Amino acid sequence: MKRQPADQHAIDNGDGRPKRSKTADNSVEDGLTTAIDLLLDNRISPHATANARNAAASLPRLFTQHQLYIAIHEGEATPTIDATDIDRTVDRLCRRGHFVRLSVGANNDDDDDDQVLMRLVDFDATVQAACRKSSTSDDCRATLASMAGSGLLFEGHVDVHALQRHHSQPLRIADDQLGQLVAVGFLVTLDAHRHALTIPTMGRFAIQLRNGRRELAQWLRRRRNQQAPMKQVIEKRLRRATFIHNQFLVWDMLGNDQLTKYVLDMAAHSLAHCRARFDTASGWFLRLTDKGSRLCR
Repeated sequence: MKRQPADQHAIDNGDGRPKRSKTADNSVEDGLTTAIDLLLDNRISPHATANARNAAASLPRLFTQHQLYIAIHEGEATPTIDATDIDRTVDRLCRRGHFVRLSVGANNDDDDDDQVLMRLVDFDATVQAACRKSSTSDDCRATLASMAGSGLLFEGHVDVHALQRHHSQPLRIADDQLGQLVAVGFLVTLDAHRHALTIPTMGRFAIQLRNGRRELAQWLRRRRNQQAPMKQVIEKRLRRATFIHNQFLVWDMLGNDQLTKYVLDMAAHSLAHCRARFDTASGWFLRLTDKGSRLCR
């Protein structure tokens, strides 16, 4: 019998579904690491003033899951990792505590548009920065320190939406600690009995992201055929989203199906969809989708 290569799919334990090998899973994780570094390196606008850049530096190091669908293939001629592989790997890394999944605005739904991710190392750095502030009480510092090493699992009347649920050492928070965490920006109150995990300056990030999506969508909608060269979109100066890099927004909107990426065939005067992963002399074009047009309302 011919031996199956190590990176090929094997059959799972009797359920008939393909099971990815550790080699394949590691390949996806390596790709995600590179994509996340790329996203975080391109999150602050180069057009921002010095004051704006200082303010932008305080934005949390967040990214959306659908951005990974696009950024992971940056510079590739042919996509090698599909969205299902990315979703499966992100879910596994969240369960292991490598990523923290947060809800923008702390609403209590599962809309992907309102979900963001943060590496645990970045979350812990944010917690440690809060501990170093002189305005933080000793009791609150102790709570924050426990939270950083707990796997982010809360019990009791604290809402577990968007928190890690599979950790052997859950963190118990007393009522007085809840108030402390709300005060320093790590919990937000949903109602009298529920709280959700958040981080300081999450609101600023959410506003910048939503304003940037809307402004780019409105600008494209006014253009002929609702399209423009990608280079022009990335270099455009925005008036409302002054902190976030346009490249960060483009990856977000492409991954969320609010933009489509095309190659303009100048000879045929037609559009070829980006499934043909190649470039032309005129470069890539971006076109607003029906979903993207809804941002203009």
